[in-house]
Amino acid sequence: MRISFTGVIESNRTVEELLEQSAAAYQAGRFEVCILAAQSAIVLNPDSAIAWSNICAAFNSLGQFEQGRTAGEQALKWDPTLVIAANNLEWSNRGLDSNRLLELDRRVAVVKTGETDFHRWGDLKKLPCWMG
Repeated sequence: MRISFTGVIESNRTVEELLEQSAAAYQAGRFEVCILAAQSAIVLNPDSAIAWSNICAAFNSLGQFEQGRTAGEQALKWDPTLVIAANNLEWSNRGLDSNRLLELDRRVAVVKTGETDFHRWGDLKKLPCWMG
């Protein structure tokens, strides 16, 4: 299958071509297309660590760190020596940790102030409980 930057799926692409297209889409900021191209490569070669790593990076760029972590774990399952996959998985884990800290800050602010409308607070760093 062939996936162009418009997101159109075309047939008869090799795994290597799909991986190249996935990487090019990522570099162009077309993260959804990157994921589609890499998923198409996985259909042809399920143990492609590069494809799984590309999916991890694209989900991370979209802020979808849980999906990124799942893909990163698959990448390292197929090639535990792939450094870029390890780095992408670390990015997922840092994103998840950051999201958990922000949620904790919100919960602490509610307990301390009783305020749930954070739009009036503006920047989270201005909250009375900000620890950063």
